[in-house]
Amino acid sequence: MNASGKLSSILESAVFCRTPAYNAMYRRPYNLNVSGPVVQEMYQNSGIQNGVQYSKFTPNALCSSAAQLLVPQTQYESEAKIVNGWGAERCMFMLRIVHGSSQNGTLKYVQYLTGFTDYMPYHQGHNGIAGVGGITIDPSVRLFFNSSIVLTEYVTTDPYGREHVQVQQMQASQLLMGSVGDSAYGMGDYTLRPEDIYAKLSFSTAVKMANDYNTDRGIASDPTQSGMVADFDSRTTFMPGQPYKVSKYANLVPSRYMSGLIESNRDVLVQFGGVAPLTDTASEAQRSLIEGYVGNTLTLDNMLQRTGLKENQSITFHELAAFFPNVLSVIQLLGGMSGRVEGAYGMGGGLGEVEYQNGAGFDVVIANMVANVSKALMIGAHLNVINFTATNAAPTDYAAGVVGGTFDVKVLWATSFIRGYDNPMMYEQFKQQLLLEFLNGYTGHNYVPLSINAKIAFQGESVVEVSYNNGPMTRYVFPVFNDAAYANVLTAQPNVLASMAQGLNTLNQTLFNQ
Repeated sequence: MNASGKLSSILESAVFCRTPAYNAMYRRPYNLNVSGPVVQEMYQNSGIQNGVQYSKFTPNALCSSAAQLLVPQTQYESEAKIVNGWGAERCMFMLRIVHGSSQNGTLKYVQYLTGFTDYMPYHQGHNGIAGVGGITIDPSVRLFFNSSIVLTEYVTTDPYGREHVQVQQMQASQLLMGSVGDSAYGMGDYTLRPEDIYAKLSFSTAVKMANDYNTDRGIASDPTQSGMVADFDSRTTFMPGQPYKVSKYANLVPSRYMSGLIESNRDVLVQFGGVAPLTDTASEAQRSLIEGYVGNTLTLDNMLQRTGLKENQSITFHELAAFFPNVLSVIQLLGGMSGRVEGAYGMGGGLGEVEYQNGAGFDVVIANMVANVSKALMIGAHLNVINFTATNAAPTDYAAGVVGGTFDVKVLWATSFIRGYDNPMMYEQFKQQLLLEFLNGYTGHNYVPLSINAKIAFQGESVVEVSYNNGPMTRYVFPVFNDAAYANVLTAQPNVLASMAQGLNTLNQTLFNQ
């Protein structure tokens, strides 16, 4: 804390790493599949028969059905956008910022900000901002933010002088960027977070109530209210001066996403004695799901006031250096002037064939979900990189504890993004959550053979190899330094949001007899 009582911010480290060129990435928005068998299974497993107040739709309770209820669209919607295109080399970065700490430094409130630049800013013998090892950084390069992780770190020392880090996660979110429609009829982007689905449902209910009221009075309904104007709701669209919208990484895990949707509705009903309130149920549920704004993300809140972030959706390196004057003393530059980044696949580059992501097969959808779900789970386990295999194609081997048709997951190795935090128990946590909340329910209990080799990263790139139904192993590469651009909660089509809202309405009617 400083003298004014506000949190003081110190940049402890800044890592910039050169990236290779990548194949184009594509948006695959969520689709809510409320087919009878899946919903009936969820109904039977929920305990809803004993009354709504006794039912808890936790992620664990939904694990067997959520991965079938909520899936990315098989056909891609559009190419995801990134400044200068996915084929351009650039830098990814991660900033570690401390917002206040105890007097002895054992307790810290830490924020990790990740993102990417618009081009490769390294130069030798160039008049830029001084860097490391003779390499300078172009001060005009722009920094776009992709994610914000906030946690507390508590450092203890054992009798042998060894330090141990205890961590509690406070917030983990993607920072979504989207195009703004030029008017109520303009075609901008929409978000599909749980709060947005209820916002759409509430908005549609309000329009219907207004039209019904007019009809009862003998007044013709406004036809525009069932057209484009009805789709324009600032809660679900992007507005001018709004550089990012916050979306929890948990929204990438079907069981957690569906739990948020259903539990919020159940909570409203419990609050009103098990019956729908006189006010709009969807509106009440939406308010309970609000994820906050960029202004709640500490560093970005200050940048909104002191830089051009609001106008440009980014800041320059010059602005970063003015914001954190010590950046040059803590920065680490990786990749340097080398021809390619060691160990990175990018478009392939001689490291093996990489499949394009514009296909419509199950393998690309599975790879997309594995990359998204795994990253959300590993952030909760504070992991920077995890390498694992998973298969349900192994034959029964009771001696090895393997039952044919069930998934066997092996974590090969993993590292934490927190210094001094190397806890093997977190690897086991990741493994069990991946099994329980995703893999065990994904193939619909029909035991379709599925094998996965994956290296998932918190920053940089993730590589997922998939063999579906005994097909060949196909490799997909995901540049996660801008995974917010192709998050499943983004769409340019208002009918996708409307369909999700209608599906939720059907689901709530089935579960709660609304």
